Amino acid sequence: MTAFLFILLSILVFITSNAQNPKKIDWDKYFSNDSVKYHILLVSPSALSKRGPATMRYVVDIDMTEKERKFLMKKDTAFWQAHLADSRTDWATNIILHCLYDEDAFFFINNKTREQWLFKKELDIAKWRRIFLLAKKR
Repeated sequence: MTAFLFILLSILVFITSNAQNPKKIDWDKYFSNDSVKYHILLVSPSALSKRGPATMRYVVDIDMTEKERKFLMKKDTAFWQAHLADSRTDWATNIILHCLYDEDAFFFINNKTREQWLFKKELDIAKWRRIFLLAKKR
């Protein structure tokens, strides 16, 4: 009976730890400027019903599960600020945040590299600070 309870407890701990950090993604590679994978999509008004007026716009699409999305949405402001401040992860983090927060991605149509984005980096960081501040107030 003790062995059964030990096995059951071990399985529960394993499942709980996997639920907190999805293991199928190498998070360091996920946030790497050199390996971030994304697509820019033009979405129709019906896909934007929660955003108010029906207009077409560009969005960032990243292949991630709902579980991974929820995991990232729970990250605190310090996590995002650290990744935005790091020259190895800043570009990828900005792209990921655009995807998570459903922000307009028109800029990325003609600006596909970190170097093209650098002139706008401080503006984006300020935008994310405002968004994080608003999210904390909710």
